[in-house]
Amino acid sequence: MKIIVFGVGEFYRNRKEQLASYQNIEIVAYADNKESLWETWIDGRPIVEPKNIEKMQYDMILIMCTYGEEIYAQLAGLGVSWDQIKPWSVFCTEMLSGTRKTFRGKNDDGNGRKHILVISTDLNYNGGSLAAGYAVMALKGRGYDAALAVPCGDRKFMDEMVGNGITVHVCPELPYICDMEWIRQFDAVVVNVFQMMYSAIRISLVRPTLWWIHEPAEIFDEVRLMYWNRVTDEALKNIDTYAVSRVPAENFNRFYPNRVRKILHYGIPDMAVEKQINDAGKEKTVFAIIGNVCVRKAQDIFCKAVQALNDYSRAEFWIIGSCGEDAFCDEVKGMCSQTDAIKMKGLLTRDEIYHIFPKIDVVVCASREDPLPIVMAEGMMFGKVCITTAVTGTADLIRDGENGFVISADDINALKEKMEWILENRDKLAGIGENARKTYEQYFSLGVFGENLERALSETEREWRLKEENGSHGGA
Repeated sequence: MKIIVFGVGEFYRNRKEQLASYQNIEIVAYADNKESLWETWIDGRPIVEPKNIEKMQYDMILIMCTYGEEIYAQLAGLGVSWDQIKPWSVFCTEMLSGTRKTFRGKNDDGNGRKHILVISTDLNYNGGSLAAGYAVMALKGRGYDAALAVPCGDRKFMDEMVGNGITVHVCPELPYICDMEWIRQFDAVVVNVFQMMYSAIRISLVRPTLWWIHEPAEIFDEVRLMYWNRVTDEALKNIDTYAVSRVPAENFNRFYPNRVRKILHYGIPDMAVEKQINDAGKEKTVFAIIGNVCVRKAQDIFCKAVQALNDYSRAEFWIIGSCGEDAFCDEVKGMCSQTDAIKMKGLLTRDEIYHIFPKIDVVVCASREDPLPIVMAEGMMFGKVCITTAVTGTADLIRDGENGFVISADDINALKEKMEWILENRDKLAGIGENARKTYEQYFSLGVFGENLERALSETEREWRLKEENGSHGGA
């Protein structure tokens, strides 16, 4: 493959050894917008003025600079086809095509009435990864042969997935998947999370594709910038798009109007073997906020509400999740050090969290935005009292004071008042917890999720096949 490298600055210099390691490529020339470089040579090849590219023979132009969007527009103005332009990230992952490794799930024999692939981002201890794994579990429970594909992941978390019977394909080329022959062996594909946009667009050309959106608003600008030249009405027309709740649906439709019209809540396996709802004999009530420490999760509001309590001697307050070294994390750690009642538990595995849940009385989600926090569903599963902000997807399912509590985001006083009410009314918590458990069973059980996901996939397949019969989408 003959390529022209566009950009010879620091970006190129830092990556040229990696570029040289790829086989079956031939650099025929370099291009750059810096006039002083024209008609000079670098690494044995000439640097040409961009307008002279049209006179050259090449298969692809590789963008190796940080101004990708501007370079795309410049090259398009010179008559270069979109398909012949590749940013560095896309090029690298395509070079890795076909290098996937498969980790077979425990007791997974690969048999099932249909083959379904769930594609997601790197496997880590986060809501998106968990939702993807649970989707595979739910489909297997419905008799499907389902598997998970990811670009990479935390090995400990991956081992947990495999131990739970989930087959994981590690595909380094994701999200820029180009091995369409491998994709064609599946009957349908679920593309998890907004960050996998490129996968959804590519795969929808050859297989029914359900794109499942979970993301808060902050993710959208970052991802859209990466794929700005790919996202058109034409590119999205073959994709059946669902959101996990109202929050990400509104985020998506803000950029792509009327694309998301359907909601598909996730489901989680029932780990509450024995209901342990608010042991009245306990001396202290435990409030816990679970999730990596960051501005969006608002652990600062949690700490400030605790500090504002008139008397917190009857309670403990736990922060569960990883805590970094940035200014926000330092602020949270500083507040924790000032109050003995607040304890930082650090990052826990799912198994460790499930073991600690029975000791928790109240699960708090103080998030400034959260599409559908899994910890809220887990709290309901264990029959715990849950407090969430109104800017979460979970808030739509909570009747304040009946099956949980809803407060405004960034409202320290409102959270403080709910905490004080709970401490004064412990005798009422069991009933609220029981109603929370019923909400889990109605909306978040793995069985309900499996039924809803199967129904959504059937609709996706039916619509895609109809378009295929009408010749309204192409293949790859």
